[in-house]
Order: sequence, then structure tokens, then C-alpha cells
Amino acid sequence: MKMKRIIRFLVLTLLCFRAVDGSSFTVIFKDGMRIEGTWVAESPDTIQIKDAKGIIRTYNKSLLDTKAMTTASRMPLQRGKPERSTSIPAPLLRGIELEDNVVRLIGDGTLEFNSFELASPHRLVIDFRSLSLAPDIRKAITSESPLYWSVRLSQFDSDPRTVRAVIDLRRKVPFQLISEGNSLRVQLGPALQKSDKLQATNEVAAVSTLLPPDVPPAPTPPPEAERQPVDTSESTGATTSPGPIQPAQIQPVPVPRISRKRWSLEADFYNVYESNVDHDADNIVDSVGVVYALNTRFRNRPSNPSFLLGYEIGRHQYTNTDKWDRVSHNFKATYLLYFGKKFVLETNGEISLKGSSEDRELGDQYVFKPVLNFYVNRSTQLELVAAHRNRKFETGSDAVNRYVGAGLKKEFGNHEIGAYYRYEYNDSENPRSDRYISTYDLRYTMPLTKDSWASIKVQNRATRYVRRYVEIDVDHGPDIQLYLREDNKWNLKAALGIPAGKKFEIVPAYEFETRTSNDPEKEYNAYAFSVSIVYKFW
Repeated sequence: MKMKRIIRFLVLTLLCFRAVDGSSFTVIFKDGMRIEGTWVAESPDTIQIKDAKGIIRTYNKSLLDTKAMTTASRMPLQRGKPERSTSIPAPLLRGIELEDNVVRLIGDGTLEFNSFELASPHRLVIDFRSLSLAPDIRKAITSESPLYWSVRLSQFDSDPRTVRAVIDLRRKVPFQLISEGNSLRVQLGPALQKSDKLQATNEVAAVSTLLPPDVPPAPTPPPEAERQPVDTSESTGATTSPGPIQPAQIQPVPVPRISRKRWSLEADFYNVYESNVDHDADNIVDSVGVVYALNTRFRNRPSNPSFLLGYEIGRHQYTNTDKWDRVSHNFKATYLLYFGKKFVLETNGEISLKGSSEDRELGDQYVFKPVLNFYVNRSTQLELVAAHRNRKFETGSDAVNRYVGAGLKKEFGNHEIGAYYRYEYNDSENPRSDRYISTYDLRYTMPLTKDSWASIKVQNRATRYVRRYVEIDVDHGPDIQLYLREDNKWNLKAALGIPAGKKFEIVPAYEFETRTSNDPEKEYNAYAFSVSIVYKFW
């Protein structure tokens, strides 16, 4: 057996020493497949050729039919040592591209890889054999994808050369690894339709043929099996995931090919029944409302965008009242700055025409709102917010509203909980409307099935007026005292998200609101049932 390997090495070495620049070379695999190209270099274990597209490809000699290659090669015999050096330059991992549910890793030639999953937190680890990191490649990239937080690269080992890519997942998701020439496409998300499954299976089979047949299987490593990387390049600042190299584990669940368009367009049909549409204590009017809306969004790149635009137009119609009938517009622009892996600064500008405020007031609103997001870790996000709002109401009591706030969002697997606080002051042209407001929000979202979800939000809004007084009869006696008006409003909203095919989503919801006050004329109760149907054009 040892003698056969020596003979095979000598035959291939002879073939390579017969090669010259630009000479034709035929690579013949044991399964009969042939690849024509130009010889580049060789080593005891691998051989490199340049194919017709100019791509340098590396092949393991254990996959080749050396006997057939001896007779099939058309390389002319050269005497003496060849001018070209026979040392193989190290193949490099040169680039990485991110989309919402796609990670693409680009290297020199066909990439050979192994993969495995880790939990607590969820990670997908991919090890590339016989590969080094390009000096100028970004080694840690964050993402706003709903499926993964970031991608980290490191030189995991120097002998043999191994590059490790770690995809930090927001939750456990199905994935598929597909080889595409000199790149590896990692697709994350739900299953493909039947028509795409055959193609995906064939692509996975093509990946499997690139792996040497003599690689033994290995069990999935436990999370505590830590191993420190050997970094032969500059310090990356990125950590690597534990576990030894294993054979590639191609997942059986395929995923869809998503559009790479940066534009999105949706149509919304919203139908609601409100028991007290005016939120009035005495004059209670119930109403059925219908809203037709069209909204579009733009981002300057699919992943880690720096600029976002949004526009929505809506037609509102209600029965038993014409107060709320209108056509509304909403424009929003966001500019994002990324500071390392932990901080993202959002600068938001918004114009709302004929919109409804939190206090059920119709009017126009112009908002400037910076938000600083701090990612404590992969599952915890802290935000600090400030805002300046100019409000113009149809009643004529225009106001300037300013607020500051903070929020904390935490993910537990596929579940998400958020807590938010906001403190604001409303400075109105009518002094009686000047007030301080404290708002507390608690939100919880959970998956029901693979594609459906449920959410619940509880909000408390405490308002204290500065110059509006209420006459209160103390102990039903003759004395009447004046107190500043104070309101306390509670809102509860629950919703479900139910997908209906690829394009539709149905969202039924229930909302209950109650307000107590030291002014009995301002107290009310109201509830609403609604169904929203969303159609996504793209």
C-alpha cells in the first residue's frame, strides 16, 4: 500500500515536471470526469490548474486517476528543470457577502469545508481546509438580518491551514451549504417549495464530491470542548467556536432563494371595529373602520444598510362619524453609523400628515429622533433615544414635544421580550395643554409554528398637566379645592401573525384601553377588534 502511494506521487511529479507555462493539462478523476486546463503547481497531496475561466482550482490527488492521466496528458516533454516553481501559493479566503438569509464566502478555487452546529448561543461553524485568510479581508461583520447577528472569521489552525467561519445565529434555523464555483453559499431560513428541492439536492451532491473519501466521521463536539485558534495573520479581535474539524454536515432542509432587491412594496387592508371610536366618557360612538394602505421601503444595500427610506399612504373611512375620515401620508428616512461591533447610531427623520398621535389627536407631525443602539451580547440590546417633535393640530393648539427614553430588548431562543421607558414634555400654544408624560412599555413576542407568531404589549401612560385644574369636592363638604389634572391610561394589545402563502400575511388583533383621571369627565373604556391583511409584492 505504501509502495502504491509512492509510485502515484512519482507519476504525478513526473507529469508536473513535464509542464511548461501555457501547456495543456488534463485532470482525470476516478469517476471518469475530465477537466481541461493549464498546469500551475503541485505538492505531495494536491495539484493546481487554471481552468478555461481563469480560475485556479486545487484538487486532492486521492481523487485522481493517475494511470489515465499519464496517457491522456498532452503536455510536451521538457528536459531539465521547469522554469516555473513547483511550490503552491496558499489559497486564500478573499471575500464575504451578506444578505438577509444568505452568507456567501469567496475564495481561491473550489472550497473544501466541514460544518457543525453549536448551541447556547446558537452558532453555525464552517471550517475550510487548506486555506488562509486574505490580509485585507474583514474578520468580523455585524448584520441586521432577523436570522443572524454577525459573521466572524479566524485562522483556526496553521498546520494544516484551516480557516474557521462562525455565523452567530439569533435562534436555531435550518440551513443549507451550497458550493458555487469558487464560493460557498450558506442559506438560512424556512424550507423550499417542491420545485426547488431537486435542484438544491443536486447542488449539495456536487459539494459532497469535493470531499476526500478517506475522511473519517466525527461526532458533533460538545460546547465545552474549547480549542484556541492559531492565528498566523494579524490579530482579528474575533473569537472562534470550539470543536475539532469534522466532515461537512449538509442539512436536509433546503431554503428559498430570496430576492436581492433593495426595494420592497406592500399593500395593507385593515378592518376594525371600535366600541368607542372617539374615546369619550359620555358621547360613546361605535364604528367600523376600513383602511387601505400602500407602503414602500428602500435600503441602500441588503445587509448592514447605512440609509433607509420609507413612505406610506393610507385611506381611512369610518361609519357613524366623519371625524376620522382622511388620507394620511408618512415619510421616514434613517441614516445609520456603525461603531465597531457593539454600537449603531440611528438618525431618524419623519414627516406624518393627517396622522393620529398617542393621545388620539389628528394633525401633522415633524420628528427628528436619534437612537443609539448598544449590543451587550448576541441576545441583548440596549437603546437610548431622544426626540424633538413639532406638532400641528386641526384644533389649532400646536405644540413642541420633546422626550428622552431607554429600552432593553432580550432574546431567549425564539422568544423576545422588551421593556421601554419614555419621559416627555408637551409645550403647547394653549397653556392648558402643557403636560409631562411618563410612558412604560412591556412587549413580548413568541413563535407559534415555524412561520406564525403571537405578540402582546402592555402600556401605561401617566400624564400630569401643568396649568389645567380640576375642581374636587373634598368629603362632599362645602369646600371645593382645585387640583392639577392627572390621567392614567392603560393599553393592552394582543396580535397573531398567520402567513397565507408566500405573499400574504393575516394579522388579527384585540386591543383594550382604559383611562382613569381625577376629572371624572375624562374617564373612558374602549376596545377594538381588527384584522389586517398584508400582501407583499416583493
